[in-house]
Amino acid sequence: MRKSVVLLLLLMFTVTLPLFGRDPLIYFSIVFRKQITVVGQDIQVFGLYYGAKDAQTWERCGWKNNSIFGVAVDTRTDGQNIFLAAGNGVLRSLDAGKTWKIVTDWTITEVTKVYLDPLRPKTVYATSSSFVWKSDDYGDSWRKISQGLKPTSQTYCNGLALLPSDTRVLFLATADGIMKSVDGGENWQPCGLLGREVHEIQIAPYDETVLAAATDDAGVYVSRDGGKVWRQRAMGMRGRTIYTLVFDPVEKGVLYCGGYLCGINKSTDYGEKWTHLDNEISDRTVRSLAIYPTDNRLIFAGLLNYGLWRSADSGSHFTCAAEPDGRVYCMGIF
Repeated sequence: MRKSVVLLLLLMFTVTLPLFGRDPLIYFSIVFRKQITVVGQDIQVFGLYYGAKDAQTWERCGWKNNSIFGVAVDTRTDGQNIFLAAGNGVLRSLDAGKTWKIVTDWTITEVTKVYLDPLRPKTVYATSSSFVWKSDDYGDSWRKISQGLKPTSQTYCNGLALLPSDTRVLFLATADGIMKSVDGGENWQPCGLLGREVHEIQIAPYDETVLAAATDDAGVYVSRDGGKVWRQRAMGMRGRTIYTLVFDPVEKGVLYCGGYLCGINKSTDYGEKWTHLDNEISDRTVRSLAIYPTDNRLIFAGLLNYGLWRSADSGSHFTCAAEPDGRVYCMGIF
């Protein structure tokens, strides 16, 4: 009898679980517009927006700051808890963007990206123009983690990549190459591309030994051994300054990248050869890319001065999804 009751409860939980979840949402920021605005008029445009994958209109999250460079949403809270990387520090909302609090002090400004550790619920990282910062109490307090970083050329940090199986292993994109930590950022060691500015690092979702780095004026570098050896991969690529890249979560070897006045390039063989996608944004500057996790044909691109764009056919065609004259610096799907 007791066994039957337990089985019945498990079945009820399995059936009702999807009712309490939600489909991933797209979050993006507008930090600037080409359109001239009237001085003193609140046009309610700058700030953070979110919506469904097929949204025609987007919800604004209340914060009006026009310098939002990164967003992280705690999916364990069903989207209630949101962190922003902004020009005036790290911001946190615990009510889905209705109210915000700046959780850093004046020593932490020009924050470039913010990350939540998926395996350690209280741990938050922030990269900035003044090294890397870490919070062990969900943003209430912060400390600099810079042991091993060069004080002259590695103060400016563009972003992090956390190894999914062991999030104490971090890869750091700096203005002077890639640095690696195996102890949650307490100590850093060189990991390649020294002398080059690295804008972004991504880890393949299906193989943690495969990494890709977007660089300034040198295209894309790929490592197939966990960051020990990096090889430049630019054959067929349009553009040299690459700001963003993303691995296809389903098709192994497929990689997209975007950058300065080059639209989007696509590779199907881990970057060995690239094809420039001749579509509606082929000559635009792409600052951010994301692939919808349950439909790898659905790609979102954040453009400099041309808003948020959406493709439903793996990048062959794009349509503008929001703010055609807005500067989208950051975008994420949570």
